[in-house]
Amino acid sequence: MSWVTLNAQYRIQLIDSASYIIKPGVIVTKTAFRGLSVVNDDVVWASGSRGTVARSINGGKTIEVLQIPGYVKSDFRDIEAFDDRQAIVMSSGTPAIILKTIDGGKTWLEVFRKNDSAYFFDAMDFWDDKNGMLVADPINGKFTLLKTTDGGNSWHEIDSSITPGAIADEAIFAASGSSFRCLKNGKAAFVTGGAASRMLLINKHGKELAQFRIPMIQGKSSQGTFSFAHSKRYWFFAGGDYVNDTQTTALNFVYIRSLKKLTALPINMRENTNGYKSSIEVINEEKNYVHPLVILTGTSGTSIGSRVGNSFVNFYKFVNFPQAFHVVKKAKKGGAVFLAGGSGRIAIIHAR
Repeated sequence: MSWVTLNAQYRIQLIDSASYIIKPGVIVTKTAFRGLSVVNDDVVWASGSRGTVARSINGGKTIEVLQIPGYVKSDFRDIEAFDDRQAIVMSSGTPAIILKTIDGGKTWLEVFRKNDSAYFFDAMDFWDDKNGMLVADPINGKFTLLKTTDGGNSWHEIDSSITPGAIADEAIFAASGSSFRCLKNGKAAFVTGGAASRMLLINKHGKELAQFRIPMIQGKSSQGTFSFAHSKRYWFFAGGDYVNDTQTTALNFVYIRSLKKLTALPINMRENTNGYKSSIEVINEEKNYVHPLVILTGTSGTSIGSRVGNSFVNFYKFVNFPQAFHVVKKAKKGGAVFLAGGSGRIAIIHAR
């Protein structure tokens, strides 16, 4: 394994090929991992193109990589894992498919399928081990939402009469599985791009509660907000333009304490890192920590930083690195932080 120093506190450990346990027929270098679920410091699952799923049960020391039989052409853009044996994968594209395993990936059951090309799944998340939701691109001007109440064994499409409406040419990005998140108190939210960049807040039934404009670069199909995260005090948004991914003049990071103030965001709360970012995560927030440490990653590279100073006149200060990934996730229970991306790359963030 090789190491890349981030700053005085953190470094990235790139997992090399010797740690991969490859099943016959799997070509890791042609796999783009975009789905990532870190259960705890030991258990992590990833999913990606060519029907590929990866799993580690020892904190990344060894990673088992397999292709799900019969789904080699599927692109699994998101994954949700509950433990070392149970996980759900979601494919983007046609057909739109959801699969579940209960035996550590040895066998998979197809629990949902749509052959209609209008369906394009973007991301999913769960409130607990039973209740979850999946978001898809708009159909006939309404965002598509699916819901499960039995741990993903079955999925039901929510009536479009109550789901949020979309602006013309607005969509959701299936770039990292982090454009949609389940929140506290039965709420959830997703972010959009294209003609408009917004956050839409919904309840557990899929009904819109509020919407907020995000001052991210937008207007083209390749632009907008790709990911969001939140801490106890702040909301964070990442994005940019994936076609011009190294453009540093385009806005690609926004943070705010109150969502209602997004449209009147002070200029010092809009930042540029080293280009387009597809995923953002809060990786360190102590009980009384005012300025959370955040990490952003995308094809332009990886950025890590926190706000400097105690007033809003201060900027978020980033250290930028060329190592590129599609997604970053922190453990649901524990402190482990993993990244995954193109060419079958998986890495771990370590505190020094």
